[in-house]
Amino acid sequence: MRDKGQTVVRGRTPTLAEFAQQYIERLHMGNRKRPKTISSECGHLRFWTRELGRHRLHTISAGQIQRALDKRASDGRAPRTLNIALTSLRNLYAEAIADGLVETSPCQSVKWRKVDNKDRKLVTDRDFSAICDAAMETSKNGHQFCDYIRLLQYCGSRMAETLRLRWSDVKWEQEQLVIGADGDSKNHESRHVDFNPSLKSHLTEMHQRRDEGSVWIFPSPQRGTKDIPSKSFRETLLLAREESGLEHVGFHDTRHHFISMSVMAGIDYMTIAAWVGHKDGGILIGKTYGHLANEHRQRAAQKLVLGSVGIIDGGKVAAG
Repeated sequence: MRDKGQTVVRGRTPTLAEFAQQYIERLHMGNRKRPKTISSECGHLRFWTRELGRHRLHTISAGQIQRALDKRASDGRAPRTLNIALTSLRNLYAEAIADGLVETSPCQSVKWRKVDNKDRKLVTDRDFSAICDAAMETSKNGHQFCDYIRLLQYCGSRMAETLRLRWSDVKWEQEQLVIGADGDSKNHESRHVDFNPSLKSHLTEMHQRRDEGSVWIFPSPQRGTKDIPSKSFRETLLLAREESGLEHVGFHDTRHHFISMSVMAGIDYMTIAAWVGHKDGGILIGKTYGHLANEHRQRAAQKLVLGSVGIIDGGKVAAG
């Protein structure tokens, strides 16, 4: 680079630990990302600081990064977690490049970890009922937890965005539930979920016994004089899973259930994608859940008999 006249004149390059601290302070001051995202990124940067913090930014190699990830993998961390950790380090190096501290990022030559996309077992309505029954037996928040599970199941919303729902987000005349009206959904955009019979019935029943002193659909039981939403029902879920023996059931299974049942009901992928907040027009749903539609169509095809035998109608064979 010197022969080509491409050398960069700079002062002392900071260590990763030093620059990580600066970067974190900028994230908090600049309000660039959501608090939850900043918290996640800070957690991963603490890992990188422990592993490589003493090294100066321009001396860290792709091999060192790879070995640090291998070490974390040996501790049982999932491939997705390792990829998020790598993304956090990439973001830090992008900031360092913008500051003129380094010319390139060693992260670019580190390969992403392959995530196993295992077929997820469909959790049934009976399973959710068992979880709710167990929660009523084991937790003082059991009733609110059951309302939460059922709302997730009936509208396909994500966990965090559901906890932030207000009663003003329920549009009774339009028969729609507005997700992310505050702009704090995953993609920063609001979306409308049209009432299905289960969703409408559940919201109506919840509204009749709502806490009239709160604007939130799920107000925090520990809010005191402040009107704040609940933060999590994770502890109640753990108790309910142990009591019911359904250790595999998680909150995200409700979203999988909603999409699966919508697909098997013959609803077009674009409509489902709009309900659940996918921006690809249904491509992901088609790739992930297309087999359910195929199975549903195959079962429907067995009801059709062509030729002189006729068509099966209501279980009886009509004349051809």
